[in-house]
Amino acid sequence: MRFTFRQLEIFVEVAKDENFRLSADRLGISQPTISNHIRALEERAGGKLFDRRRGSAARLLPLGRELLVEARKLLNSADKVARAGQNSGPPIQTLKVAAGDFILDYVLRPALKDYHRLEGVPDIELIAATPGRTMTAMLDEGMADICFFTGAAPDEPGMRAERLCAVSVGLYASPALAQTVAAAERLDDAPFILAAQNSPTDRWFMTVLGGLGLAPRHVAARSQYPDVILELVCAGKGIGLLFDDMARPRVAAGQLLRLPLRVPSSHRYMVFARNFTDPGVLRSIAFLRKTVRTLGG
Repeated sequence: MRFTFRQLEIFVEVAKDENFRLSADRLGISQPTISNHIRALEERAGGKLFDRRRGSAARLLPLGRELLVEARKLLNSADKVARAGQNSGPPIQTLKVAAGDFILDYVLRPALKDYHRLEGVPDIELIAATPGRTMTAMLDEGMADICFFTGAAPDEPGMRAERLCAVSVGLYASPALAQTVAAAERLDDAPFILAAQNSPTDRWFMTVLGGLGLAPRHVAARSQYPDVILELVCAGKGIGLLFDDMARPRVAAGQLLRLPLRVPSSHRYMVFARNFTDPGVLRSIAFLRKTVRTLGG
């Protein structure tokens, strides 16, 4: 039987919770993702692992109990190997932190002054995630040690995602454009400002807009930079999907209006592909976690 460590990790967590939805919420991934992992595991194991009945707990079946023992052994062994490899290597002198432009420019860079007051922490190198390159690819290739982003949690083997906070987003327009689109029959026909084409942010934008039943026909402009999108929206060039915490000062200044559409909240995540044991690195991660989480709160 061949399993991925991610499948085994999720299986162990579900066995502990006895509830697929509870495990999904706690791990910051969707319930269908949990189900897909368990289904793949069952196919490789050759039978059902859980007794799942509507309205009752997901109880382990005999095959599931047998696999749980082996899964815990494998995961414990893998963790020991990872710790041994980290302890034998040189200490981290520079922590490479990747994020999208909004988190870099509005969250992390302003916090660097306070970060450098901490004792015994590594230097931080902030890396902008480029369009078309996923955060997980940057972690896999060693380009980054930790990634922060807003959107859906990654679901890839070896990646650990920690959900930090909920983030509210909305559709915004200049007051003049908002008045114009209010009289339009379909919002799809209005001009939109979108992210760089085929970038992770663009895919997230389109997912959110699709959930609202919108398929923009007129893309007035695109940019990979959130501050450029913000300025274009303020200038009346088009409707933009903006983080509420980013748009709030412009709303107060009368430059923007939030359109009356209920946009589901998103989440900010911290993602990493290795375990960290160095005390200085752990202090650094704690600072970054608090910084990003505080903004979302």
